[in-house]
Amino acid sequence: AIEDYPLNLIAEPFGIFFSQAVITDVGGVSYEQEPIAFHRPFFATHPITENVEKIGASDSIPGSLVVEEPAIPVVWGNNETSDSDRFKNPVILAANEKAGLGRIVCLQHAHYVEQFEFDNFILLQNIFNWLARHDENEDDVPGRSQSINVLPEPDQPEPDQPENDLDMK
Repeated sequence: AIEDYPLNLIAEPFGIFFSQAVITDVGGVSYEQEPIAFHRPFFATHPITENVEKIGASDSIPGSLVVEEPAIPVVWGNNETSDSDRFKNPVILAANEKAGLGRIVCLQHAHYVEQFEFDNFILLQNIFNWLARHDENEDDVPGRSQSINVLPEPDQPEPDQPENDLDMK
C-alpha cells in the first residue's frame, strides 16, 4: 500500500506524503511530446528556487506530493496541470525546515536532479546548500546563511585534474 511506501514512512511525519497520482501531460501536451516542466511563477520564494527559472526532465512522469503544515510546497504545476487524481496545480517539490533538528526536502521524481536539463543543476545545488545551512547566526532571515559549493559546475574539470590527456605529459 502507498502508506507503507518507504519514502512515506520517512516524509509523512514531517507533513509530506508521496501520492500514487502521476502527471502525464500539461494542457494536453503529453510527456512523450515534450518534457513536463515546471517554471516560475509556480515556485515558492525560497533558497531552493533561487536563480531557478525552469526544471524538467525528458521521458519522465512525475508524481505529486500531498503537503501539510509545517511543510511547504516549493514547486508546483501551473493552472493547466493536474495529476491523475484530478488535483490542479500538483506539488512536485516540498520542504520542511522544522524537521526536528534538521530539514527535509522531497522531490517527486529523481530525474529532476539526475538530468541536468533546464535549471535542474542549480536546483540540486540549492537543495544541498539549503540542507547544509545553519540559520541561527544569519540575521533572522529564514533559509539564509553562508552556503557551500557541494558540486562542481557541469562540464567543468575537477580542480587539479588535467583538462585532457596532453596535460598529463
